[in-house]
Amino acid sequence: MATTTVKSILNAIKMPKNLGKHNDVLFAIASVLVIMMLIIPLPTFLLDFLLIVNITLSLLILLLVLNIKNTKEFSVFPSLLLIMTAFRLALNVSTTRAILTQGTGFNVQVIMAFADFVVAGNFVVGIIIFTILIVVQFVVITKGATRVAEVAARFSLDSMPAKMMSIESELQAGAITDKEAEKKRREVRSESDFYGTMDGASKFVQGDVIASIIITLINIVGGLIIGMLMRGETLEQAINIYIRFTVGDGLVAQIPSFFMSFATGLLLTRGTSEQNLSSEFKTQIFEKPKVLYIAAGFCLFLMILPGFPKITLLFIALVLWFLGFSKNKQNKEEGLSEDGTPLSKEQMSKPTGPLDVSPLLKVERIELSIGTMLIPLVDESQGGDLLSRVTSIRRELALDMGIIVPPIRITDNNIIEQEEYSISINGTEVAKAFVRPTMLLAFNQMDNEPPTEECEKTNEPAFGLPAFWINADTKEQAENKGFMIFGSTAVIATHLTQVIRNNANVLLGREEVQNILNVLKETHPSLISEVLSAQGTKESPLGYIQKILQNLLQEGVAIRNSIAILEAVADAIGNVRSEQATELVRSRLSQQISQRIADADKSIKVIIFSQQLQNDIASSLIDSGDLQGTQTIALSYDVMQQVMKRTKESSSIVNEQGYEPVFLVSSAIRRSMYNFISKNIGKYIVISNTEVAQGYKVESLAIININ
Repeated sequence: MATTTVKSILNAIKMPKNLGKHNDVLFAIASVLVIMMLIIPLPTFLLDFLLIVNITLSLLILLLVLNIKNTKEFSVFPSLLLIMTAFRLALNVSTTRAILTQGTGFNVQVIMAFADFVVAGNFVVGIIIFTILIVVQFVVITKGATRVAEVAARFSLDSMPAKMMSIESELQAGAITDKEAEKKRREVRSESDFYGTMDGASKFVQGDVIASIIITLINIVGGLIIGMLMRGETLEQAINIYIRFTVGDGLVAQIPSFFMSFATGLLLTRGTSEQNLSSEFKTQIFEKPKVLYIAAGFCLFLMILPGFPKITLLFIALVLWFLGFSKNKQNKEEGLSEDGTPLSKEQMSKPTGPLDVSPLLKVERIELSIGTMLIPLVDESQGGDLLSRVTSIRRELALDMGIIVPPIRITDNNIIEQEEYSISINGTEVAKAFVRPTMLLAFNQMDNEPPTEECEKTNEPAFGLPAFWINADTKEQAENKGFMIFGSTAVIATHLTQVIRNNANVLLGREEVQNILNVLKETHPSLISEVLSAQGTKESPLGYIQKILQNLLQEGVAIRNSIAILEAVADAIGNVRSEQATELVRSRLSQQISQRIADADKSIKVIIFSQQLQNDIASSLIDSGDLQGTQTIALSYDVMQQVMKRTKESSSIVNEQGYEPVFLVSSAIRRSMYNFISKNIGKYIVISNTEVAQGYKVESLAIININ
C-alpha cells in the first residue's frame, strides 16, 4: 500500500520530465547562484550539501574521462572546467566567511570531519598533507597538463590545413560523399577548437591551485588576528580553531580540485582512440606475455637480495607468470603471434609468403601535386579556392568537350620545390611549373615591357607566353598599362584545364565510353543496339567507338553531339576500320568544326597543299598494320624534308599575319597529314574539304608546293 502511494506521488510530480524541459533555465539559475555565493553567507547545512556535491561532481567527471573513447565525446569539458573552478572557489570563499565569522561556533560537518578524522586532529599533519597535495597538483599534474595543452593546440592548428586538403582530395576522388565530407570537416574543426579551448582552460586549473594557497594563508592570518585581537582568544585557542578548520577547508577544496586536475591531464593525453582508458590499459600493458615473464623474473631476482620482503615478491612473481602464461595460451587459441599481434588468414595458412603489393598498382587518372607553400591555395579556411576551381574545370570541360573528367586528386608533395606544382595523367607527369602564391601574374600579349619596376619575368605555364610576377599592391599600376592580372590559383587552374584538354583522348577509356552508351541507351535504344551488335571489322564495337572518340578529342573536336557521332559510326562500322570511320564522323560534324575555326564573317583562313603534292602523298600512303587501319606517308627522305621545310615556312608567315595556322587537304590524306604535322611541326588544325560546312567560305593564305 505504501509503495503504491509513493509511486502515485512520484508519477503526479513528474519532476525529471519537467526539469528536462527547462534545463536551460535551471542551468542559468545555477550559474548565477555560484556568483551569489561569493557575496551571500550560506547556512551550515547548505554548505555541507554543496561541499558533498562538489566532491561528487568532480569524481563523476573523472570517471567520465576514464571511460570515454576520445575527446569528441566530452567536448563540453573546457566549459565544465571553468564552471567547476568557479563553483569550488565560491565554496572556498563561503567556508572562509563561515570560519572567520563563527569561530568556535563553526559547525560545517564535512570540514570538521577532514580536520579531525582525516588528519587525526593534528593541524601540523594537515598542513603537511595539504602542502604535498598542492605541490603534486601544481608542479606535476597542472604544469604537465598545461604544456600538453599548448603542444596539442599548436599541432592541431598546424595540421588542420593538411587534414582539410585530404578530405577535399577524397571528395574529388569520389571516395566520400558531400555529406560525409562535411561531417569530416566538422570533426576536424571541432578537434582544433577543443584543443585550442583546452589550452586556455588548463590555465583555470593552474589559477585554482594558486588561489587555494592564497585563500588558505589569508584564512590562517585572518583567523589568528580576529581570534586574538577581536575576540580575546589565546594563541593556543586561535591556532586550534582557525588553523585546524582552515586546513580542513583546504583539504576539502583540494580533493575535488585534484580530481579535476587529474581529469584534465588524462583528457589531454588521451588523444583519439577506439577504446576507453581501462580497456587500453589492459590491452597495452598485459598483452605481451614476454614482458610479463621478464617482470616475474625480476621479482624473483629481488627475492634473493637481503632485506626485501620475499613472500610479497614471490606472490607478485607468481601473479605475473600466471598472467603471461594465460595470455600466451589465449594467443595460440585465437591464432595470434607470440607478441599478441593478430595474424591474417594468409599468414595463418602460410608462415611466410610474398608481400601483397596489389594496392600499389592503383594509378590516379589525374593528380595535381603541390609544394608545401601552395597548401593555403587549397585550404578554404585561409581563403584558398583551388578546390572550387577544380570543380568548375570538370563542369566546364563536360559542357565544352562532352567528356566526364575523372576526379582530380590534389596532394601535397615534399619532394618538389615549395612553390612548384606538377600534373600527372595516369601516373605519368605531363607538366610541371611554379607560381608565386603571394604575387600576381601580369600578362599582355601586345606588349612585353615590364608592368612595374619591381617584377619577375617568367612564362605563363599553360601556353608559354611571356608574363611577369608582380606584387599585389602594384596591381592597379599594371592594369593601367593594359596588363591582364591573374592570381596563383587562376594560373594553376588554367594550366590544369589546358593539360586535360590536350590529354582528353588518353583519359577516355572503355569504361567511360560504356557510361556514355548507357546514358544514350535510355533515349536511343535502337541506335545503341545497332552499333554494339555490328560485325565486319576485327575491332570490337566498344573499342571501335572508343578509337573514333579518341581521334576526335586528340584533334580538339568536342564529342557532345554524340547522337550524330554514333549515327555516323553505325553507317561505317561494318565497312571500314576506325581510322577511316573517323573521317566520315568528322564530315558529319562539319558545322561544328567550321564554326570552331571560322572568323566572324564565316571565313576560314587556310594553308593549302598543291594538288600535285596531295596526289603524291596519297599514292605513297601505306598501311601501318594495326587493327585501326592507320596509314603512314612513305615519301622519300628528301621529299619529306622539303615538305616539312615548306610547311614550317608557311606556318610562320600565317602566324606573322596574326592567324592560327589551319591546313586544308583532301579527306583521303587528312588523318595522315595531321599525324605528320603534329609530330614534326606542331599541333595545328588539319581539315578536309568535306568538313567545310555550307555557308562558310575558304580563303587561302599560303600554298605549299615543292619542285
